[in-house]
Amino acid sequence: MYTRHVLVCHGTKRLPAEELVQKARNHVRMMTGNPHFPSPTPSLAEVSDACDELDIAARLYAFNRGRVELSNRNTAREQLRRLVIMLAGHVLFRCNDDRSIVLSAGFETKRKRSPSQALTAPGNMRAERTRVHGSVSLRWGGVRHSRMYRIWYCTGDPVDAEGWQILTQTSRNYHTAEGLERFTTYGFRVDAFGALGWSPLSQFACATAA
Repeated sequence: MYTRHVLVCHGTKRLPAEELVQKARNHVRMMTGNPHFPSPTPSLAEVSDACDELDIAARLYAFNRGRVELSNRNTAREQLRRLVIMLAGHVLFRCNDDRSIVLSAGFETKRKRSPSQALTAPGNMRAERTRVHGSVSLRWGGVRHSRMYRIWYCTGDPVDAEGWQILTQTSRNYHTAEGLERFTTYGFRVDAFGALGWSPLSQFACATAA
C-alpha cells in the first residue's frame, strides 16, 4: 500500500549566484519569527552570513572576472546552496506533511509516493576517530524510504538510556561530529524518519575524539 507525502523542493541546482542570494534571503525573511520553526538548523544567522559572503564574492567577480574571484564566488555559492538544502531538510522534518507550513518558509512542494510501512533500524553503525581535533567520523547503512536521520550521542555508559542526547539531523547516511571534547570517548547511534515516524534506534558505536 502506498500513500502520498509532501516533498520539499530546495530549487537551488541551476540558480545563478545572484538569484540564489535572493532566494536564501527570502527563506530567512519568511522563517524569522515563524512559529513552525523556532530553532532552524542551520541557523538563520548562518544562512544570512553566507548570503552576504556570496553577494560580495559575486560583485567582486563581476568587477574583475579574475580566476581567483571566480573560484571564491563558486565556493561561496556551493556553501550557500548546501545551507539552503539543509534548511529544506529541516522544513521537511518540521512540516508534518502540511504543505502550508512548507510554503510559509518560502519553499515549494511536490507529492511523493512512499510505502506505508515502518522503517527498520539503520544498520552497520560506525564511528571512527579522525586526524582533526575534536571530531569523529560517522557512517551507517541507509534505510530505504527514509527521509531524515537523527544522530544521538552520549559520553557515559551507552547502555544507560537516560544518557543519550540528540546531536543533529541529516538527510545523509554519514556525518562528521565536530566540536567534541578531545580525548573523550563518545557513543553514537541513529534512527531514521519516514512516512510512519521514527524507526528503532541502531546499535551504538564508540570512538574517542582526537
